[in-house]
Amino acid sequence: KSSTDDHNNNDGDDIVKVSEQNWTDLPGYRSRATMARPTAPNESLMSFTTIDCDHVISNQNNKDSADSLIRFSYQNLRNATNNFSSKNLTDGGTKLGEGSFGEVFRCATALLNPFRINDVKFVAVKRFKQLPVENSDNSNGRDEFLAELNIMYHFRHPNLVKLYGYSDDGPNLCIVTEYLENGSLHNYLFDRQPNRRPLSFAERVRIVTDIADAIVYLHTYSNLGMDKPFVHRDIKSANILLDEQIRARLGDLGLVRQGSNSNMETTIVTQTVKGTSVYMAPEAFRGDVSVKVDTFSFGVVLLELLTGMAAFDPNREESDMVSYIDEMIGDEFDQTNDRNNNLIESIEQTYQRWNNPIKIVQILDHKCHDWNQQLAAKLMILAKCCIEQRKRNRPTMIEVFHFF
Repeated sequence: KSSTDDHNNNDGDDIVKVSEQNWTDLPGYRSRATMARPTAPNESLMSFTTIDCDHVISNQNNKDSADSLIRFSYQNLRNATNNFSSKNLTDGGTKLGEGSFGEVFRCATALLNPFRINDVKFVAVKRFKQLPVENSDNSNGRDEFLAELNIMYHFRHPNLVKLYGYSDDGPNLCIVTEYLENGSLHNYLFDRQPNRRPLSFAERVRIVTDIADAIVYLHTYSNLGMDKPFVHRDIKSANILLDEQIRARLGDLGLVRQGSNSNMETTIVTQTVKGTSVYMAPEAFRGDVSVKVDTFSFGVVLLELLTGMAAFDPNREESDMVSYIDEMIGDEFDQTNDRNNNLIESIEQTYQRWNNPIKIVQILDHKCHDWNQQLAAKLMILAKCCIEQRKRNRPTMIEVFHFF
């Protein structure tokens, strides 16, 4: 208890100072002059309205309640998550998952203040891992917290996970977001539950369309020609969440960074390679960050939806998805030259040349019984274009989205 009290007395002020001093240095910061898309708020987080659980801190410069965040007390979040229960939700606890920077819990809003969150029954709480006392440079948890909070505050899109607020007065920093009833796409596809029906073909197409839309939003957030696009860097089925209507949201924005527009630009190189290896483009391992990194990862997710197979399966002869697809149809799709055609025309030409119903049926997820084989085959060709080894041969996500 004394440790928590110390945090309550000291760390609340500290984190406000850190955010105020360093906000313009964070990757997602945009001044009013460089805001390019009207769908994103045009204020920095320094000028947002904070709604405290006990009282409202008003902001005369910000009249839009949609740009307000709730500052939750850590104790309140702890009570509403059953003391951040270590049991999984399926075992009667509140834990939804765990990542490299923290854990995620389902939180009952009835134990918070339901009038602040549009009467939703649950929210999700991401609790960041506690930093060691000796870690004075805040190189992991606090920087990650600030980066993700900043990105989520600035980027507003129907297919990005919605941000409600944060907590900074306890031993762990927390971000509070919307709760998606059907969990992650990865769990929906690969965690066998007897009462869960398989995704239909239409739902699979809608999911990839939703995610493509969200990625294009990130990549084109600032299109004045002066700023670099934002690259998600960790697109995978575990970071795609499904709501009650099986509409998809892209989450886990903590790794979003600015990168280069395409293979024609000077490459932006980072010394810190982050992401999930089985979804990562070859150049990403060298720290080469461009929008084509997200194209590759999207292609792997699309293949998971088409095949019903996980991106990595140690029991499969070709354990990673890219190797599996190369083994199945690689010889028929390998491109020896740069792709100069319009993507849709290129896919159509490849389909006319390759159309192989037996191979298509062999690859498609047998749990789905309403495949449109022609469209599924074209989606497979699209996925193969996305996972090209050379990034210059991959389409941009704008081109991909136009396919749908």
